[in-house]
Amino acid sequence: PIPHAQGSTLLLSTSVLAPSKMEVALERGELENQEAIAPGGTDEPSDLSQQQPALSTAKGGRELAGEGSNAARQWRCCSRAFAVFQLVMLSLNIVFMFSLPLWSWFFNDYLGLMEVSCNTPADAITCGDGSNYTEIAMRLNRILDGQYVGCSCEEGFLADWACAANQPRFSLSYFIGSAPGTGMLAALSAWPIISSWLYNPISIILARGDSSVDVATATKVACYSQIVFQVFYGAFMINTLCVVPEVHGVVVPIFIVALIVHFSTIGYAFGGVSTVRGRCIIATAVIGTVAVLVGFFWPVSSSWFGQHAFWLGEVVGLSSGFAVAPILTYCDTMVELPTTPLAPQESE
Repeated sequence: PIPHAQGSTLLLSTSVLAPSKMEVALERGELENQEAIAPGGTDEPSDLSQQQPALSTAKGGRELAGEGSNAARQWRCCSRAFAVFQLVMLSLNIVFMFSLPLWSWFFNDYLGLMEVSCNTPADAITCGDGSNYTEIAMRLNRILDGQYVGCSCEEGFLADWACAANQPRFSLSYFIGSAPGTGMLAALSAWPIISSWLYNPISIILARGDSSVDVATATKVACYSQIVFQVFYGAFMINTLCVVPEVHGVVVPIFIVALIVHFSTIGYAFGGVSTVRGRCIIATAVIGTVAVLVGFFWPVSSSWFGQHAFWLGEVVGLSSGFAVAPILTYCDTMVELPTTPLAPQESE
């Protein structure tokens, strides 16, 4: 319901699965010069051309501004301070993923944590590039109880950086297969995922107010692809490469495809290639997709790139997906939105 009392403002529900009558009216373009939805669910004419309504919450979170017949709908999910915080956490997440070999060396060798978490005999470990792991252990002085040892499956603070231990090549799943590694990625990636949920697809599409967008289809695809991503990304964290490799190999492609579909739909909702924002979102999705495919199909070899290509492709792809919502959220908070309240109405 939309109260019309003096000094009140229009309130819009942003429920994903149960849009209000107000949302339906906005979606159909019915809230223009002469029509609005009155309290109690009845439709009564109301001259909005002189009122310049602004949609906002009590804390200024979501706001909608209209000017006469040309409703300029704008939407904001959160404060600028929170948007900046999200960018900081996004940056930390990206740095973490791109620096996994460095972090593995820092925790396992420099801080010496491998001495308490790695006990697999060196001669029981094979390297993806064909190197002799015993020679690596001797060079790095990895000795435990008079025996050369290394980090095998689920051992080490992060998986071994010296070579892809018992794996054909490095991957993101390989590095974070240990308990601390899984926890670190979960803690850092939670924030861009929160941004994606806050950047409510239905609010975006309604706020855009573009009649060229298939609102019903775009809303369903964006919402359900977000849910699929959340479920299978969680399954990726639970079913690690070392413990359940078969399940891991199934859930990873599913959450990647869901992420691609989600942000491609958001790009479409913003006008696709016809708008700057739409082009940027779609380009980011394309870059991430190409990176993952190149890394996956790059031939495995003993060269540095032959061992690290898949890991790099995964990192670029996941970073691209995680970056969209925090950056869009920050950009929206940089736009000053009007906060003009409804004009007082005459008493009955």
